[in-house]
Amino acid sequence: MDTARPHTYRVNPELIFMVNEDGVFIDVIPFNEELLFRRKEEVIGRSIKDVFPPEHVSFFASSMQQCIETSETIFIAYNLRILSGELRYFQGIFIPLSISLQGKKCALLEVNDITDLRKTEQALKVSEARFKLICDTAYAGIAFCDMNGKMLFANKALELMLGHASEQLLHQNLNHYTYTGDLEEESILFQEIIDQKRNDYRLEKRCVTAAGDVKWVDMTMGVIRDEDDQKPQFFVAVIVDITSRKQQEQDLLQLNEAKDKFFSIISHDLQSPLSSILGLARVLNDKGITLSGEERDQMIGWIHEGTETTRQLLTNLLEWSRKQLGRLEYHPVMTELEPVITKDIALLDNIMRAKKISLHTHNINRMVYTDINILHTILRNLLNNAIKFSYPNSAIFVNGREEGNDLIISIRMKEQG
Repeated sequence: MDTARPHTYRVNPELIFMVNEDGVFIDVIPFNEELLFRRKEEVIGRSIKDVFPPEHVSFFASSMQQCIETSETIFIAYNLRILSGELRYFQGIFIPLSISLQGKKCALLEVNDITDLRKTEQALKVSEARFKLICDTAYAGIAFCDMNGKMLFANKALELMLGHASEQLLHQNLNHYTYTGDLEEESILFQEIIDQKRNDYRLEKRCVTAAGDVKWVDMTMGVIRDEDDQKPQFFVAVIVDITSRKQQEQDLLQLNEAKDKFFSIISHDLQSPLSSILGLARVLNDKGITLSGEERDQMIGWIHEGTETTRQLLTNLLEWSRKQLGRLEYHPVMTELEPVITKDIALLDNIMRAKKISLHTHNINRMVYTDINILHTILRNLLNNAIKFSYPNSAIFVNGREEGNDLIISIRMKEQG
């Protein structure tokens, strides 16, 4: 029970009671008798104390007295069980009368049943509470926008996503945070909703945060239309941060490129040593070719060297692939450069002999701080390409040059074309 002024009040009462300053009911006019909590004859001529349940007496008596003494209308709200036993909720107003009956001031109590209205309001409150809970706990950012795209509501997730407090977001246009390069596409889709060509759209776009960072988001924009003329009333945007997914897609693309490059290097780097091994094996297997014991042993030695070269090449290629996948650790140590280069040259000796290419080194007798395996991979790849693009009967030069604390290794040759 309370005496607060209601937000709305029906002007056509369903029950009217007349009561005097002593709290005695003078008359009852029931426009809807089903709402009476006592029969009319049980009310007229009896006092508030005799008619109402004990827990209601003080409330009704004080409200009536206040109305008569101040000559002001008093609004009340209460609940009672009516004759059917059902608990109903009522809204009433005490109205002071300018006339007296039998020398006593009187007031009217006009009453309306608000049970259905109260149930609707309670259902609305529950709905609003659920909506607030969903918005407050949602992983996705949620925004309500007016017809111009200005935000009327933004949930916590959107605040965190964009790095702005709620008061900074409100009344700011949603596309204010859209990356400039994505504005045109979004504007076209937004206008199509205004023109009733679509009810929603989904768009992957970039947003700029308060810190100036660019985030990728997946945004779904929907419209709430008027039931009668179908004109847009407001918009609802659901925004999910997909920056991590976009980064993963980019990483996957780079891995695919690395994979393609890896297979290209394998086919390129393994073809020459395997061809040499196959050629020597064919000579050994050819019964029509007579070889001395020394020649046969030499060829077997070459096959062994070529096989070892190929095995080492595969090992280094696999290490390179792990590096591309971010799985190879870098372990630099102090090491002599010349033995490293000499070993890589030896692995490619058969290929150089086939093209009659000579290789010369200069100023490589130095100590360097590096990862030996990675250095092998780099040098072998450069040497392989130098041999591949060199003219037959030409020369390749491997030179070392000091620059401060660094040693620069250059590989020079006269390329074809």
